[in-house]
Amino acid sequence: MGFARTCAVALVGVEGVVVEVQADLEPGVAAFTLVGLPDKSLTESRDRVRAAVVNSGAEWPSGS
Repeated sequence: MGFARTCAVALVGVEGVVVEVQADLEPGVAAFTLVGLPDKSLTESRDRVRAAVVNSGAEWPSGS
């Protein structure tokens, strides 16, 4: 069971804001959850993360 944490930068307008990214790696059914303010950019970020995972050669979970 692994847990990872890192910092990233989110853009708010033209300003960069440091955000914390967490990942919990548990065996079982794959899930992908984004939490934050309900905004169109949050919905679009799921697509950007999926594209990054697939383009890196990793497999995107089919159940998510």
